[in-house]
Amino acid sequence: MVLELPSPVPELVLDEKRDKLSDVADLFSFNRSKNVIQGDGVDIGPAALNIYHASGAPPEYVRSVVTMDRTRWLYNEGRGPGTNTALGKVHFRLSGRKLIVWCGRNFKDAAVLDDLFGIAQEIRRWIPPAAFQDPAGAEADRQHVPLPQLQLPFS
Repeated sequence: MVLELPSPVPELVLDEKRDKLSDVADLFSFNRSKNVIQGDGVDIGPAALNIYHASGAPPEYVRSVVTMDRTRWLYNEGRGPGTNTALGKVHFRLSGRKLIVWCGRNFKDAAVLDDLFGIAQEIRRWIPPAAFQDPAGAEADRQHVPLPQLQLPFS
């Protein structure tokens, strides 16, 4: 699920925590959907539940968005916060004008999309107003293709 934000915000990624062996495996599989080497994350406390890796700049911004309660809500004992269906681990990325939310479920079930849309709206509320004024947001926005220019080929 991708939402366009009214103004750019700095980069923030809440993804699955991987071990070094997984990073090496991604190198060999050429998995471009992930950063090849996860690197050091921002300490978000025990709510990471040993499954999430948070990164972004500045760390204070990451901690203001990703709190213990919010991380627990997203994880929900592995079911995800969806009300209509079990989503599994829910992840998100804020980057420039984009909020991207994903989970391990396929999108054949409309309830998955409905739940992801609701989760994206909730995550949007977590963004502190000051983040929309941060110069790092404009830099993150320059690194990506604007949403109106993204087109998926459908056959």
